[in-house]
Amino acid sequence: MQETENYHDLSDYPEQFSYGTVRYFKNGMASGFHLQPDTPIAAEPIVVFGGSEGSSNFPLAEQISEQGYEVYSLFFFGADNQVDTLNKILLEFFQDFLDEAELNNEDITIIGGSKGAELALVLTNYYNEVHHLVLYTPSSYIYQGLVFNEEARSSWIWEDTEMLYIDITHNPVSLLLSN
Repeated sequence: MQETENYHDLSDYPEQFSYGTVRYFKNGMASGFHLQPDTPIAAEPIVVFGGSEGSSNFPLAEQISEQGYEVYSLFFFGADNQVDTLNKILLEFFQDFLDEAELNNEDITIIGGSKGAELALVLTNYYNEVHHLVLYTPSSYIYQGLVFNEEARSSWIWEDTEMLYIDITHNPVSLLLSN
């Protein structure tokens, strides 16, 4: 059986890439990497999210940065300053990121895959800084958090209120599959 990758082991990440530098940051509930090209192009910064696996999608961030873009590769759960699982994530972590990166009131692009795409869509409701989205396998709904050993809860919380979500443990498809 293949060992699960530990995306939060900081020793696995470089301090530079072929065309620039990498800096790890942690501020409030925000955690991730800032990839700064040596010769940046004139474009809005890009934020990259992974999916339900818990990564910051660092390989994609590195690939984009090599083209001259300033990129932030963010974790949204699992880092030592965040919730452990993809469940009840406080969306205010994004404000902590904006403060750290000094990007308040600046246009940014978000690239997200799967649950990271769901997150990116949700963030557009609360942060005017999100100017462009690139989404891979997005959902048009908010689904429950991905913790199945406890009661289903929302993946996302805004201002202490759980967002409405679809509970996939009690839908007709899962009932059919369990029989």
